[in-house]
Amino acid sequence: MINLIIESRVQLNICSPWITENVVDKELINLFELALERGVIIKILYGISDGSQSNESKMYNTEKVAKEMKHTFSCYGQNFRMERTNTHCKLLISDENFFVEGSYNFLSFKGKYDKNTRNESAIYCKDIGMLKELRESYFSF
Repeated sequence: MINLIIESRVQLNICSPWITENVVDKELINLFELALERGVIIKILYGISDGSQSNESKMYNTEKVAKEMKHTFSCYGQNFRMERTNTHCKLLISDENFFVEGSYNFLSFKGKYDKNTRNESAIYCKDIGMLKELRESYFSF
């Protein structure tokens, strides 16, 4: 995801139900800030709730990181937007170049695998028509 943030020029969209401090660390915050300084619009859709205790604990931590991000990037106005929803979707869209959709939680899993890590997958696609439909469907806020 680091290269994606560096290479985005117009708009970066991320849908990730969970957000963790482990992933949204100082390095990622700095990369987001550099993208915003280039004029990139960043929209993040997050949140999922099923009422379970474990889910609510994860959402508490997600909200904490989201609040910090909103505060950090508030000076960029409408170029940085986050919206809480109730979704299990994991989606990443870069400009009008491509999108990645699958099971990988972009803002809560750092991609460090070992023998006990569950399998994650995603599809990379350059179909601009589908990209525009996904952006309109998820990121029209």
